[in-house]
Amino acid sequence: MTSVKTDPPLPFGEETVLFGRRVGGQQAAGYVRLAIALSERLAGNLDAAFDLIDDAYARFREIGDRYGEAYALSQRGHVLRWIAEYEEADRYLQLSAVLRRDLRDKRALAISLSGQALTAASAGAANKARTLGREALAMMEESGDIAGLSVSAVNLATAELLLADLRGALTWLDRALTMFPIPGGHRSLGWLYFIRAHALRQLGDLDGFLASAAEARTRFERLGERRGLIAVQRICKEGLPSLPA
Repeated sequence: MTSVKTDPPLPFGEETVLFGRRVGGQQAAGYVRLAIALSERLAGNLDAAFDLIDDAYARFREIGDRYGEAYALSQRGHVLRWIAEYEEADRYLQLSAVLRRDLRDKRALAISLSGQALTAASAGAANKARTLGREALAMMEESGDIAGLSVSAVNLATAELLLADLRGALTWLDRALTMFPIPGGHRSLGWLYFIRAHALRQLGDLDGFLASAAEARTRFERLGERRGLIAVQRICKEGLPSLPA
């Protein structure tokens, strides 16, 4: 059984299952397997996730779907990142990026580069993480994709957290927050404020910490997000006795 690495509940983006393009049965089966693989990874069933990704990749290869191949390669890279196999993770994400460059799919390429940035940050390679993360951000800016731009900014914030640069993380978090509301992004908003509260507390800004923690609690209450509410309660017990009413 593959050992499990559990990421913190950060709202950074990896890939999305997009059914906007018309696909045949073989392709659909591959995409569904990748979606299930993500669920298996989140549940800690990493061997099952690898098997599903490999099966999906084989299906895409059989019919020459290079978009699907790139998606499967990136997913394998992210699973490897979770178990701290950073060199191998980067290799698969690079293969995904090469395919996407050839296909001239800038948005998907930006997502692969963001994955490489997170992997580099996890491995402590600060310059590489920042360079790749900003390249991904620039591509999203060129495409005019606000949701993608927000995800790229959040990924840069996450990279800075992994590199222990709290002020850098706050810069990118604040930039991401200026882009809201984003369709479908409301579920991540509470976590963004939660991470912001964590960073501000570590930096000694208690007023900012309280304000961000209160915002996070409000967002989680509206969604009935129990995990988020527990996280806010825990961070406040560690920092200050209570939140303002």
